[in-house]
Amino acid sequence: MFHHVHALRLTSCKFLCSHIHVQHKIFFLSAAAASPQWQRTTDILLLLCDAAQTLSQTQQIHAQAILHGHLPRSVSISSALILSYANLYSHPSTLYALFSQTLPFSRSAFLHNTLIRAYTVLASGSQKSYIDAAPGFLIYNDLFRNTGFPLDDHTFSFVLKLCADFLERAKGLEVHGMLIKTRFNDNVFVNNTLLLFYGNCRDLGSVENLFNEMPKRDLIALSTVIRVFSDNGCWLETVRLFKDMVLVSRFRPDAVTVVSVLPVCAGLEDVNLVSSVHCYVFKVGLDGEVRMGNAMVDAYGKCGNVEALNGVFNEMTGESVGSTHSSVDTHSAYLASSTLLEDLAWLQLMFITQHPSHLWPMLIVMITYKILGETLYSAKEWKKWMMLDLLKEKLKEEQKQQLILK
Repeated sequence: MFHHVHALRLTSCKFLCSHIHVQHKIFFLSAAAASPQWQRTTDILLLLCDAAQTLSQTQQIHAQAILHGHLPRSVSISSALILSYANLYSHPSTLYALFSQTLPFSRSAFLHNTLIRAYTVLASGSQKSYIDAAPGFLIYNDLFRNTGFPLDDHTFSFVLKLCADFLERAKGLEVHGMLIKTRFNDNVFVNNTLLLFYGNCRDLGSVENLFNEMPKRDLIALSTVIRVFSDNGCWLETVRLFKDMVLVSRFRPDAVTVVSVLPVCAGLEDVNLVSSVHCYVFKVGLDGEVRMGNAMVDAYGKCGNVEALNGVFNEMTGESVGSTHSSVDTHSAYLASSTLLEDLAWLQLMFITQHPSHLWPMLIVMITYKILGETLYSAKEWKKWMMLDLLKEKLKEEQKQQLILK
């Protein structure tokens, strides 16, 4: 009995180039026209692998590589296809099958490192439940025990990233020992990944010891340590490291580091500390980023500083859902805790005038949900709820004006 198998219709490289969005495609093809046919198709396939966005596109590129004779000989094409399949969260068996089909003499350390890196990409995806770190460890063991290829900093970094993602502490300690044995423990790139591994394993003592023993520290190492202490609830230590980075070291914290520090300031409910970070952000020119504005709005909101929150919110060039949620959380909490009618009147005026009109529907719905989530026991609560009618009327008036203009 024959089973019907869905066969993918094969397309040409020219068709793939026209349907896959490739940056600088025209310039690239014109420059490659003067090169030999083999090199030209290799360059085109590599570019297509990097630009593929669906599994069917990657399969078409894979088929073209076989038809043109690039597989199983070309290490670069094999590596590009492995990463392309990994970025689309294909099954791990697909990656290993592509690796095993390459010619034995072409399996270099680069190809082994690519496969280990592909497993780390799969580990960071949403389909992590059906994979484990064992295949990546087998490739690593085979690399330094059977192949005879020298290990490099990429090998250790990818394996340590795999240990960090799957919390494989025993294997990570083994790799750390191999680092010391092969004298890669002075490599900044490897040490940064090692910091991340110990941080994911919540071994803060090893993180601190490793950081203090590092002969060379860069911005990534400092940012990694700050993020590790922040994620593990060591808020005072995080603030101390951040102050040392700003005041003592020659490194300037980037947006990623500052965004990881702001929740710590908010957790400490230290509005002065948040203001200091805000001044630094403004001084170095990081205030234009949306993620920075979101973190700043959230920090001021958790500290209860409504006025500063509105100042940051109104200066943001592009409001996002995160900043809007933080603003609503703060305003609704203030509204639910207010007892004086003067405070309510001030909040009403400020709320209507400060927020853009296109955000009012979302704000009204969210505040309604937050306030009516609890039973309205008293007339005061009812008066607070009635204030939302003013917002609705304001929205209706603006909609009428827009219709008249049309």
